[in-house]
Amino acid sequence: MSKADPAAEQAASLAALQRGAAGMPATLGEGCTRRFDPEQLSEAHGTEFPGAACAWQAWLAAQADTQKA
Repeated sequence: MSKADPAAEQAASLAALQRGAAGMPATLGEGCTRRFDPEQLSEAHGTEFPGAACAWQAWLAAQADTQKA
């Protein structure tokens, strides 16, 4: 019975974890002002929101109604 190389086992385990892991996009700033770098974001990061303009207009209308009341 031969023993497996512990370093090889660890490398294989790490590789399996990395295949299923999500990565963070690049960020700008520090602390409370830290934010994603808009130039590094793409559709792959889920930045497409075709209904954004409609949602924004609905929110603005709701805010205007609230202020009138």
